[in-house]
Amino acid sequence: MVILMLVVTRGAIAPGVEELQSSRTLSVTTGDGDHVVLDISIDDKAPPELAAVAALAIRIDGRDAEHVLLTPGSPRRTYDALLGPLRAGAHTITIDRSPLWPWPKNFDVAKIESRVVSSKSSDGLLLAYAPTIGVRADTIGTASDVPLLVYAEDDRRDGKGWIRYSAIISHEDGGTATPALMARWGRTTDIELMYEVELDGDRLVRDRFQGPDHEIRGFAGTREGAHPALLLATLNNMFIDRGRSLASVRPVPRMVNLEGRTRESVMDDNAWIYPVMARELVAEKRIGTEIEDPREFLYVEAGLTLENAAASVRVASAASAQHDSTRGRPDLAVNRNGWVRIAVHAPGPMARLQWECRAAPNAPATAAPRCQIEWKRAFRLKQDYSPGDNLVSRGKVQLGVGISDPVRLEER
Repeated sequence: MVILMLVVTRGAIAPGVEELQSSRTLSVTTGDGDHVVLDISIDDKAPPELAAVAALAIRIDGRDAEHVLLTPGSPRRTYDALLGPLRAGAHTITIDRSPLWPWPKNFDVAKIESRVVSSKSSDGLLLAYAPTIGVRADTIGTASDVPLLVYAEDDRRDGKGWIRYSAIISHEDGGTATPALMARWGRTTDIELMYEVELDGDRLVRDRFQGPDHEIRGFAGTREGAHPALLLATLNNMFIDRGRSLASVRPVPRMVNLEGRTRESVMDDNAWIYPVMARELVAEKRIGTEIEDPREFLYVEAGLTLENAAASVRVASAASAQHDSTRGRPDLAVNRNGWVRIAVHAPGPMARLQWECRAAPNAPATAAPRCQIEWKRAFRLKQDYSPGDNLVSRGKVQLGVGISDPVRLEER
């Protein structure tokens, strides 16, 4: 575990930043405890191969509030930020280019709109607990390990239960090796639970965050209103609830329902994430040294129920050329239950796939491995890195140690 702390002199300018243009100013009037959502449209003509990040700095009534991180050259054209809670009355919001990140040519803000979300609205409670994320110290001014999106899952019943907030980050500089990310998670982004809060109506029962070593810890840090302040602090993007960053972000969380879906499906709903993911792999020279081009992989989704077992995917061409998601390493098989995504390097059209069930690492020698596997999707990334069509029909199998019957792939 490495915790990174960095003090940056206020006003330091990122190399290559253009002189700031005239700022944008908005006026809003809120009730006490209301939030403001900024919807930002971008005019982006930057080249798609540009592995860069730009940033906007936001001030509220003259006070530094937060940043918005932008991905020039990507397919993304709209961004957002969550401000508040605010006291009742009139407020002035100022948006400038941040001097902490370079600002590329052919990239500009087209429009900024604001909307007030009442603290008493149905969305008010979801927004009220959205975390403020302090950007990791060594990534400020870079395009590395960028917080891209926050999503929320609401597991409450009759007003009681948990709301969970997770972040999708463009990569992780430490932790799981890139080939293992593809084999076990089907992506090279980092998707992490940040924070979860248990509520009874409007009352906070308890809350927790994911700290270093993936330890779930009770939150004991500072808040703005109900918003917990978390700091990205390790190379594998774990959080701490103390310290400050020179740049903090608070994206508007997307509400998702992941019943019967993978966490990675949130990326599919926001397909601009894939080219950003790929650009970082190229910029860090991981393609060709650690893994192959992400467009050469087959991405397979399945629901797993495993007993003393781990599962992996094999695919074969019409000529029976075999490709295995584990690359011959049993430790790269998936040994967790639930809906998962597995990526197997398989260049060229493939005719069929098969599931392999094997004993889980450290399973008792006398335990009989069992795999129940339900699949419903397999796809490739298209030339622009967006997810392609589904290539399989839905099916299910139960097996012990061994290989399933072939499943036809509808590749052309």
